[in-house]
Amino acid sequence: MNMVSSQQYEEFVFPHDLALSKRYDRFGMHTCNWNCDAYAETIRKIENLGYLDTGMASNLKRLKEMFPHARRAVSFFPQDLVNKPMDELEQDVVRVKNEYAPCDIILADIDVEMPDGKVVEFWEMVAQNQ
Repeated sequence: MNMVSSQQYEEFVFPHDLALSKRYDRFGMHTCNWNCDAYAETIRKIENLGYLDTGMASNLKRLKEMFPHARRAVSFFPQDLVNKPMDELEQDVVRVKNEYAPCDIILADIDVEMPDGKVVEFWEMVAQNQ
């Protein structure tokens, strides 16, 4: 979805997603750590949306209201683990908790250069803020 504009998605891709969604009891949308706000009204047309992941730039509170029954997830950029101080990451986690929870937190695309200690510190902080 994030490879095309929201208008192009609705016109060219969404009809296929909608048709696929009708073949299954539950259907999921992967937005690949993207701001999916511009696509939300279109996605809302999928009645059996069972999963939605998004990025931190999305309006999490609005998405939770729009998709209360979907399993929700939010992705953190691995670069943020490297570049942001832990207190800023904690502010992000608290925002997710307050605006989007219950949800999963995704920390994908971690490469071999990422220090193990940074990942452990992040997950310990997440656990303390549940």
